[in-house]
Amino acid sequence: MAKVLLVDTNLAAWPIHQALVAQGHEVFVVGGNPQDYLANASPNYICQDYADRRRMGVLLEELGIDHLVPGCNDFSYTVCADLNEQFGFSGIDSVVNTQIINNKEQFRRFALANSIPVPAVFSVEQALDFLPVIVKPVDSYSGRGVTVIRDRNTAALAQAIHAAEAQSRSGQYLVEQYIEGQLLSHSAFLRGEKILLDFFVEEQCIASPFAVDTSKVVADLSDTVRAKVRSAIESMAQLLGLADGLVHTQFILQGDAIWIVEVTRRCPGDLYSLLIEYSTGYAYAQMYASPFLGIPLSVAGISGERFIVRHTVTVPQETRFTAVAFKRAVSLAGYFSLARSGELMAKAPLGRIGIFFTESPNRQDQQSIYDDLVRRTLYAIR
Repeated sequence: MAKVLLVDTNLAAWPIHQALVAQGHEVFVVGGNPQDYLANASPNYICQDYADRRRMGVLLEELGIDHLVPGCNDFSYTVCADLNEQFGFSGIDSVVNTQIINNKEQFRRFALANSIPVPAVFSVEQALDFLPVIVKPVDSYSGRGVTVIRDRNTAALAQAIHAAEAQSRSGQYLVEQYIEGQLLSHSAFLRGEKILLDFFVEEQCIASPFAVDTSKVVADLSDTVRAKVRSAIESMAQLLGLADGLVHTQFILQGDAIWIVEVTRRCPGDLYSLLIEYSTGYAYAQMYASPFLGIPLSVAGISGERFIVRHTVTVPQETRFTAVAFKRAVSLAGYFSLARSGELMAKAPLGRIGIFFTESPNRQDQQSIYDDLVRRTLYAIR
């Protein structure tokens, strides 16, 4: 039995925690919020801010940790990459590669130099000549600090830059081409810089324009689009010499054209791993964890098809939450509560009430539920 440190205490990391425990490991979790799910659920919770690299190094030595596993946010992976430089764990990319992938400005520069399709990047001086543009932090998440500029308005651009800087850990921002289209994600497990297994998911941002809250596995994506995305990911893996494991990507689709907007090597949040596991039967969290344990990556789980929709319950404006009242009968594969009745919920993406997974008997019913969620007519918040 090995000692494993999971660097995350959020509910999103729970499937990873369970996969590690199921393999017989002694699993510790670390994070600075004692109210998080794993902080309460794990018997081996360590209340410590993992941003403090020195204290994290001391913790690794004191516990005698054998394996280090990043959680479900980019900062967790960045911290693990830093610690890996000193301690030499399995499955974690170098600090240089981690920066190239996680920092949006560095990734755009790398991608443009290597013919990987990404939106064009503009200087502040150029921005108002190439409208619409989008201003975003180079290192934030969940759409925080993101603004679209559609009009020649210098004051609005300055305000957008200020908002992006305020949400960036490094105080840096990016101005790039704003592309209209369908948002999708691609989760690929790499072995030897080649894709072993991958999944495509359609995503919607309903309550907040830049934070995904509704998604389902895509069945009808064209072979042309799939090939373009896979080619880009394998090219990136080979150019950087990426470690075996997960590469998770978001991209914009317009016709058969793609633009990659975000890449990460950590497990995506909001229980994305369960969306894949429920929908396909593949053991996503187990496969994610394997390379960090020094286990050669292989396909895990039993393939099968279920018609699942994942939805994060949020509110478009500040609301006192009492209950989620469904307006039609739905079958739930799972509901994970993130809020208590009576709690004042911040507007999306800051406040989250819960995450649920609906299951349908066929694809038509699945699409009907999905459409109702997009229209915000499936349930009401009371």
